[in-house]
Formats: sequence, C-alpha cells, structure tokens
Amino acid sequence: MRLAEAVHTPFIIHEPIPVTINRLASILCYMPRNVKFNLEKLIHTTIDLVCRGS
Repeated sequence: MRLAEAVHTPFIIHEPIPVTINRLASILCYMPRNVKFNLEKLIHTTIDLVCRGS
C-alpha cells in the first residue's frame, strides 16, 4: 500500500501498479540495481513454486 500511495495511483488489490525501477528504488530507498536484483529473485522464486505446484 505504501507503494501505491507513493506513486499516487488508485489502490486496487491484485491490480498491477505502473512504476519504473528508478521510482521504485526511490520509494524503497534502494539502489536501482538492488531493486532489479530483488525483482529477479522474486520472479525466479515464483516460477520455481509454480513449476513445483506449490
């Protein structure tokens, strides 16, 4: 919810929030490369869970 408030987007649960890597880094106080790393890790973890059927 903090992200949705920060980008001034109407918050709807389970709906994508359009945001750039730089904007996300600014909101989370991360470096853009750390945002990319964490997003890639999240994507790979999600894919692994889906493939395992968990």
